[in-house]
Amino acid sequence: MQLRFKDSYVWFLSLVVAYYSFSLYANGNQLIINYMSAINIVLAVGLTLIGILNVLLQKNRHLVQDLVFILFLAFIVVFFRKMIIFQIVAVVIAFLPTNAFGALKAYRNGILISIIVTFLFGFIYGMYNTTIYDGVFTFGFVNENETGFYFTFIAMFLLFNIEDRKINLNVNWQKFVIYVVVLLLNYVLFQDNTAAVIMVIFALLVIFNRMIRRWMLMISIILAPILTYTSYWIAMNYYSGNWLFELNKVITMRPVIWNYFFTRYPIQLTNGNPIIIGKIGFEYTPGQGAFDGSYAYLLYTRGILFTIIVVLGLSIATYQLIQSKNNIILYFLICLELVGFSENILYSYGLSFGIIFAFLAYRFTWFHKGKGIELANETESN
Repeated sequence: MQLRFKDSYVWFLSLVVAYYSFSLYANGNQLIINYMSAINIVLAVGLTLIGILNVLLQKNRHLVQDLVFILFLAFIVVFFRKMIIFQIVAVVIAFLPTNAFGALKAYRNGILISIIVTFLFGFIYGMYNTTIYDGVFTFGFVNENETGFYFTFIAMFLLFNIEDRKINLNVNWQKFVIYVVVLLLNYVLFQDNTAAVIMVIFALLVIFNRMIRRWMLMISIILAPILTYTSYWIAMNYYSGNWLFELNKVITMRPVIWNYFFTRYPIQLTNGNPIIIGKIGFEYTPGQGAFDGSYAYLLYTRGILFTIIVVLGLSIATYQLIQSKNNIILYFLICLELVGFSENILYSYGLSFGIIFAFLAYRFTWFHKGKGIELANETESN
């Protein structure tokens, strides 16, 4: 049986996303924590086999390219020899038989399932539905940042009807109200300014979509490399100007945390550094283990080479989305890249499809599935 881009396969991928979201970010994961390592290994192997099976069952002219791409991913796993990288690659292979529209649907469904299941686990089993340290209601997630971003993505997805090979803007007054309510929740309740700003940027990009010229979109190709270098520069030069102290306040201690780790444990070419937490004196670690910011986190914990692979993949994905005129999906990716400056959401496959798209970009025609179909931007007023 061929499991191509059908609703059943998308729902399977949705359950995969929901599991990783729950296991990584829900308080309820304490119920399975003793079995999580075994589950993750079995799931990674299973996803790899399922993805390869789907590729082999495809009767088209792209079989050789798909197999070469899988060999490329296998080389990355063998070279870096990290379980987390194997898990990322396994998810990438599982998404290979679908396309960008299917990936969006899977993450939309998976995030929604995760929110419901996480809240129910928190309610039924007495797990925390608020954060331990400040008491903010989080629907059962570890902290309000995850909750804020999940609600942000649901609000963004609600604006569209996602079909097999196209995405249509479909806005009515109810969806507009939901979008505004989520924006206010992020700003007032969750106090997640990053999520609130991203919602505003995404809305502006969608509203002015027809006015944005191709050359403007091409600038976004270098967004991820610029943010990566900026993160590194700030980490190494934190005490060089007062404006960096102000930036530190705005993005909640990220720069001082980066500086602490980068100056004590220099980044390496192929290996990552451990996050070592000091408790007293000069070695006291700012944030006590918190390390947010996808670009800085990748450089420090995965090394320069792996970071280059991911960042270059993001640039390639951006270019391919521009070439295939998938503007709306491009706007999702641009927002993820911007969020990645101060949050780990871009790197986490349990939070977003950012790193999945970065690797799938090396399967050079993957984003062109559906090429030539214009994205409709028609607004309903029900």
